Amino acid sequence: MLFCGLQNKRLSALLATIIVLLYASTGAAGLSDVHIHLMLDSEKDQPADISGMLQKSNISQAIVISPSYHEKVYPDRSSDKRIIYDQKTTEVLEKIDSKTVVGACGYSPAWDYSEGLKIVSQCLDSAKMKGIKIHMSAMAEEALAENQSLNFEDHFDKIVKTLDRLNEKKDKVRFVLIHLADFHFKYVEFAMHDSVLEKKLLQKDQANLDKMFRLTLEFPNIQFVVAHSFGSPRNFSSFIKKFAHKKQDNLWVETSALLKYFSSDIVMEQWRKFGFQRVLFGSDTLIFSKTETSQFSDKFKIERERFDKKTIQLLDHSSLVFWDRIK
Repeated sequence: MLFCGLQNKRLSALLATIIVLLYASTGAAGLSDVHIHLMLDSEKDQPADISGMLQKSNISQAIVISPSYHEKVYPDRSSDKRIIYDQKTTEVLEKIDSKTVVGACGYSPAWDYSEGLKIVSQCLDSAKMKGIKIHMSAMAEEALAENQSLNFEDHFDKIVKTLDRLNEKKDKVRFVLIHLADFHFKYVEFAMHDSVLEKKLLQKDQANLDKMFRLTLEFPNIQFVVAHSFGSPRNFSSFIKKFAHKKQDNLWVETSALLKYFSSDIVMEQWRKFGFQRVLFGSDTLIFSKTETSQFSDKFKIERERFDKKTIQLLDHSSLVFWDRIK
């Protein structure tokens, strides 16, 4: 049985490689970006038409994120920015005739469970909305606030329960893009010096990583993408040491911001250890309602140019497997 399992895994890997090579050889795919933000200054803003922006940058595969994940609970449902922002994001994406330009609905485990489930379910009713974005650091004003953790109160259980309900009849959620809090990195960033606090924050980060891995096990049919490759080389390294050998193939990382803030040698080595076949290109580019096409294209180009040609090819190839899974 073990032999058969290994054989099946090898055949799957071979098939994925063949698919990648076929796409690459035919030039069927443009560029891929799994981390693009649609930003609105207020609920009255009209979103930019992003079709021209994507075309100018030759992006044919993109995840565009609704800004609703930043929002808190509104007592008056008619003025609930979460609903308004999801609707506007959906409207923009439905104008783009492409199955590989899709949206992520916002979600926060800090929301009331029933209300959050209703809002996300409604957002995912659109065929263009394929997944959700969870941004733990957007959930609190305090830099080291407790409620940014997957370990805080019932956050983890609420996420599991929500995903279970959303996918119980059909796979509404094809992917989850999650931005984990990195407590130790924030601690260093704020130049604090307290050994007891530092130890507690390291433990908190480890608990976050444990829960992140558990999510991938709970939902093997959902693709989990960790934004900014776990937020810092220290956090990423901790995860690799504990979990990378288990090769959970529904777990991905994306590249944005890492090479801007950390040593390229360290980051590249970590991506290699994690496996480039599970590393996706992300720019974390912001599209504001008044942003011109050239501004978006320039920022996207700068992020791409942080990598050499060979690495870009690896990232673009891995994205083909990812997009095949979430279609």
